[in-house]
This record gives sequence, C-alpha cells and structure tokens, in this order.
Amino acid sequence: MKKWFCFLLALSLAIVPAAFCAAKEKITSGDYTYVILEDGTLELYKYIGTDFDVTVPAALDGYPVTVIGENAFDFNNNLQSVTISEGITTIGYQAFCLCENLQTVTLPNSLTEIVENPFAGSMQVSFVLEPAHPCLELIGGVLFNTVEKRLVCYPDGLQQTGYVVPDGTEIIGASAFNCVEITSIEFPDSVKEIGAYALTGCLQLESVELPEHLETIGEGAFYTCDNLREVHLPEGVTTIGEKAFEWCLNLREINIPASVSDIGRNAFAYCDYVTLTVAAGSYGETYAKENDLPCQVQKTSSN
Repeated sequence: MKKWFCFLLALSLAIVPAAFCAAKEKITSGDYTYVILEDGTLELYKYIGTDFDVTVPAALDGYPVTVIGENAFDFNNNLQSVTISEGITTIGYQAFCLCENLQTVTLPNSLTEIVENPFAGSMQVSFVLEPAHPCLELIGGVLFNTVEKRLVCYPDGLQQTGYVVPDGTEIIGASAFNCVEITSIEFPDSVKEIGAYALTGCLQLESVELPEHLETIGEGAFYTCDNLREVHLPEGVTTIGEKAFEWCLNLREINIPASVSDIGRNAFAYCDYVTLTVAAGSYGETYAKENDLPCQVQKTSSN
C-alpha cells in the first residue's frame, strides 16, 4: 500500500517541466541519452539500461559528464547500486525517484549540488560518502549539505520511529522525509525553513516539535500526514505555503501566530476537523473567515 501511495504521490508532484533539456538535441550513447550543455559538458537525460549495478560514467563520447538530469533514473526497479563518478557535480530533481530496489549510492567528492531530494520514494537507499567531502555529510545515515546547512535526505530504510534533527541545521530540504515511517520529529531552534513537501506522505507522523526560529513552512510540507493531530506554530513564522497541511485528515488544532502574513491556497484543505486559533485582527483571522475555516479568536491585551 505504501509503495502505491508513494508512486501516486510522485506522479502528482512530477510536474516540473524539463524545459531546458527539451530545447536541446538528445543523443543516445550506449545505455544513456544525453544533451550537450553550453560549457561543453554533458547532462545525462535518461538511463535506458537494465543493469543492477551501475557506474555513472565520468565521460561519454569524449565529453565530460557533469550533471545527472531530472528523472534520469526514476522508476528503475532494476537498480540495486549506483556509483557516481568523480567529476559529476549535480544531481537533478527526482533523478532517482522511486527506484524501489536501490540500496546503495556512492557519491563523489566533486558533487556540490543536489536538487531537492532526488531519492524520494527509493525506500531502501543508503549512501557511501568520503569523510572529507567538501559539502556533504552523513550523520546517522542521514544526508546533509553542510554548506547550505540543509537536511537533504532521510532514508526510509533507517526504520526509526522518532528522529531528532541535529542542532545547526537551518533548512529541512524539499521532500527530505518523503513517505518515511516516523511517528515523531523534533527540530532544533536553528531550523528556519521546512521546505516544499518535506514531510509529505509521512502517514504515521503523530507529533512535531517546531523550532522557535522557524520562518517558512513550504508548499505541501505536511501534505497527507494523516495522523498529525495538533500543531503549534511559534511566533515568528511568516509564511505557510499552498497545501501545507492539505489532507491532514485528523488534524484538530493549529495556531496561526500574529506574525503570519501569507497563507497559500488550500493550506488546510480536507482538514475536516481542524480549528484555527488566531489573534484578533490578524492575517490569520482574515484568512480563516475568507476560507470558511472554524477558528477561535484570541484577543490581545490591548483589546
């Protein structure tokens, strides 16, 4: 059931257009289709092979490979291990999405850019990384970008019921906890942003401890967190993205601090039992009334 849920979820999120590659000539060489970038290096557009163990090449047809493009290996159920060659600098959006048998990915020291979480839905994945990597780090099996202070990927295979994000982390990356089976998560006060779809599909998530300095909750951040019942947002949060809590079917209570100045469309859609606690005269009160959401209005001391 979980596999099918993640499959349907990935399909619904895979709407980012590959406009750049679409404008380039696609060339096939062996197991790969690629495009030539303006700097004379290659972006791997699609892997078309069937191997279980794959080494992503450092060069093809005499051109150095620098980018693994978005969706390049997605939905490949043959893959069990991937070694990314030195020289590759970028892994694109959903590049290894829903590779259900992928167990090990070896990342090179040259890798400096990982777009969102390209391994979302690959439920068995784990990583191999040099200890002295210039910008990536593994902490308890969880992948971090140390330059951006971003949690990139929490692998579902860790099979923990609860997780405490390490202190110093500032960004929970997009899709970082996609469809994992944790029941609780605690964020340090250093976290300022929870990215788009960061905890989407965490169906067992029951409680979250949100940090004091949180400013932004991204689009779909808690989308379909069915078992989440109560959320306390700290004063200082300014933005709640579209669909942030959509389909949180059992969400009962959430407070909207007076600091919130923007709430996206459908932020609480299909939360049939939710009541918003808002400050009198606040943006949250206006939003609740305009969207016909039940709310409790708390008067300030000046009122």
